Amino acid sequence: LTQITIPSSVTEIGDYAFSECSSLTQITIPSSAAKIRNYTFYECSSLTKIIIPSSVNRDMLSIQSHTKITTFN
Repeated sequence: LTQITIPSSVTEIGDYAFSECSSLTQITIPSSAAKIRNYTFYECSSLTKIIIPSSVNRDMLSIQSHTKITTFN
């Protein structure tokens, strides 16, 4: 699993949802995902790109730990 596009039916992404998914490189999050919980991408060591609409609340988005984020749209 290297890329994920979350379907628009998803309204919340839970704590540690993709934690330690070491092969994940890109994820696209829809505007319907109003809540993104703690450490969603914790230890995603290959993650380089997150596509997320500005309307999504990013306050709880933890991408700082062990990721290689270069693009955050």
